[in-house]
Amino acid sequence: MARVKTVEPEQAEGVIGAVYGAFQQGSGVIPGPVKLLSASPGLFEVYTGTFRYWRNHPHLSSDLMACIRYGVAAQQCFGACVDFNQAVLTKAGMTRDELAAMQGDPGTAPLEDRERALLAFVLSAVQDPDAVTDEDVQALRKLGWTDADVVDATYHGAILVTMGTLVKAFKA
Repeated sequence: MARVKTVEPEQAEGVIGAVYGAFQQGSGVIPGPVKLLSASPGLFEVYTGTFRYWRNHPHLSSDLMACIRYGVAAQQCFGACVDFNQAVLTKAGMTRDELAAMQGDPGTAPLEDRERALLAFVLSAVQDPDAVTDEDVQALRKLGWTDADVVDATYHGAILVTMGTLVKAFKA
């Protein structure tokens, strides 16, 4: 049980009800971090606005973003998010063997070459932000990624560190 009061699905109304409903229709599961954020309606709205932005991103595919979440969650030992994104990725056609290989080497992810490069960059940047170099960013530009794409993808990965911290702190 969470250490803070969250909104249960049967009591969810407004934005929280709509988001819960979308998850229930899509994956059938309301992720723990989403439920935890219902404790703060203002933060919940900020998060869902960001989620809408990612869902409609013009350059970052849903598979790439799920791989980012899966990879960062594995790095951070954030089991619930690993499990959720593993389910998302297997539903998208990836095998458990591919996902296991990707944990050891993001270069094996079943994505386009340029997406694998961005995935590897994000996982590295989240794990050791001080190690990012100008050359790393330039290499992504050469693959056609914009600076906005690189920042968006890295933010998408970094937010999982925050979510993992919240879930662990509040036992959600």
